[in-house]
Amino acid sequence: MTRPLVVVGGTIAALVAADGAAAAGREVVLLLPRQGVGGGFAPLTPDGRRLDRGLRALELHYEGTGSPPPLEDYDAAGAGHRPYAQQIAAFIRELAGPGLVELGRPRLWLRGRLGEELLTTCDLTGLLGYLTAAQAETIARQTAHGGAGLLDGARRHGLGDLDLGAASREQHGALFHDLVIAPLAAKLRPGGTDDVPAALRRKLWLPLFHPQTLHEAATGAPPAFRPERPFHGIEPGGTGELIARLTARLQASPRVAVRRTDGIERIERGRSGAVLITPRRSLPVHAAEPILALAPGELFAACGVPYAPERETSTLAWVEVAEDDVLTLPSFVHVVDSDVRVFRLSRGERRDGRITVCAELAHDVPKAFAASTAAAALTRLGLIRAGASVRPITAFAGPTFTAPTFANRARFGEARAAYDALGLDAQAIGGVEAFGADSLNEQLVQGLRAAQLAAHRPAAAAA
Repeated sequence: MTRPLVVVGGTIAALVAADGAAAAGREVVLLLPRQGVGGGFAPLTPDGRRLDRGLRALELHYEGTGSPPPLEDYDAAGAGHRPYAQQIAAFIRELAGPGLVELGRPRLWLRGRLGEELLTTCDLTGLLGYLTAAQAETIARQTAHGGAGLLDGARRHGLGDLDLGAASREQHGALFHDLVIAPLAAKLRPGGTDDVPAALRRKLWLPLFHPQTLHEAATGAPPAFRPERPFHGIEPGGTGELIARLTARLQASPRVAVRRTDGIERIERGRSGAVLITPRRSLPVHAAEPILALAPGELFAACGVPYAPERETSTLAWVEVAEDDVLTLPSFVHVVDSDVRVFRLSRGERRDGRITVCAELAHDVPKAFAASTAAAALTRLGLIRAGASVRPITAFAGPTFTAPTFANRARFGEARAAYDALGLDAQAIGGVEAFGADSLNEQLVQGLRAAQLAAHRPAAAAA
């Protein structure tokens, strides 16, 4: 008799790992929390509504990515998920089926104008539409050195030690940084860009452009680089649908035993090299080579490892508007201008002739003003007609994601080293492989790789 593979956690990585291992023929025991499956990728569901927690779009394609390397070569602290875009897309398409749809092109509000998105698409062809002639000339002059700058070859490795503000000013020049990068970062967090490693810029949804690309955009020259980065969603439930379908498939699989837990109280070395996993208010489980797919804070706490990162404070408001009052409502809009106290607006579900909108507000907007701030932004940006009724649904204000700072990266490194010193014979995935490697795509690749490695190991004999 052989022991099943034990997978622990409710992260996306846990679900994918358990699903993949079962598909490869392994018997799996999934220790799944009763609440919080999917983490922040799962929507809130008050009164049957679906309220996404901000932008939840799928990135399934990047220009220049060909056949993926072997999964065992995945490096969370290096190239990360991007070389595996084809595998990510294949997994999502198989799971979503015809429900997978391409989202409409996002938009950007900059200098009082609603136009082409520049940031998440990394497409600067619409830049001139936001600039005066003098501003365009200044940006062109400040990027005249061209090339890739800090993104060129060996220099790229230094991005982990350079703060994002300094990197942006070197890549973009002072004017572009002050017009586009700095205002958005200041809405997201009190420290803006200046204590964030440049390598973690995507944790703030901010890019670094090649100086050459920015110079071409500012001069109107034909761009040498044209990105291909469409966004997708799953109808009708977004990433929540992804979580629901994975969970349902696991519960229906004859190879998977799903055990609901109230969380994990302790993880430690057990007998004969096994790992002893003790759920709260439940009997412990001895597991040979388990997959520990908990969020970093949860894993470190269960292992008795101190880890107390600082978190960013976020304010979100969910409102709804009548479809007849909508003038235009893109899949999402980034709002740069500082006088509009919204960072991003994301279109949600349609229900009974009304559309839900999630507004991610500047970090210092009080919860009491969240709904009114969202309504004012929808009108100011020309997304709804003047005088339209905007109904508040709910709002949130409080700590959310781990601040992507140098200090927190150091705290994570210390915690990870202490965890490694425990010598547990287990795969640890779900954001614990590298600081900041907890995005949806990173977790998908981590889960796929963990399943493959588990499938190729001989199942341990039961004691």
